[in-house]
Amino acid sequence: MIALSLILLIPLFSGLLQALYGQHKAAGHLNVLTSIAQLCASLWLAWLVLQHGPQGRTDGQFYIDSFNVYLIALTALVGATTSFFSLAYMSQEQEHRHLGSNRLRLYHASYQFFL
Repeated sequence: MIALSLILLIPLFSGLLQALYGQHKAAGHLNVLTSIAQLCASLWLAWLVLQHGPQGRTDGQFYIDSFNVYLIALTALVGATTSFFSLAYMSQEQEHRHLGSNRLRLYHASYQFFL
């Protein structure tokens, strides 16, 4: 249950933080770090599901079985790798002045909220 909570809360808090401070140079690194943290949480959830069976709340609101845990892990993997490669791309866009600080903040916040 903790792994599922982390998967939901890491991008939420990171998105809020990025919405406030996403224009700073460290924002891209924070984006990568939180995407990797979410990947780790999804792998932990996958391990729990494969070892102990389906996970979720008792009221059935969240139910993670052996099929959809792969989708969660795959989404987190794509998110982590894309955040790593977007680090250089966004810095290049900012150097060429194609991307202002407000747009960069919007990008980082939207990225985390999407995950």
